[in-house]
Amino acid sequence: MSSAIVEACSRLGDRIRRARKAQKLTLLQLESICRIHHTTLGRLERGDSGVSLGVFLTALESLEE
Repeated sequence: MSSAIVEACSRLGDRIRRARKAQKLTLLQLESICRIHHTTLGRLERGDSGVSLGVFLTALESLEE
């Protein structure tokens, strides 16, 4: 995987984390909103490229980003 893709995943994860924290939500609270397990959400926030695009889009939609 190229360094550009790794960096993009990291930036996207950071965006999710900032949006969640701006709404003062914990990972467990976001889990109940978007029905994605909190460990998967944590992986997403850390920029894990193995998390599906569908999970990313669901999290963004749940945060109304």
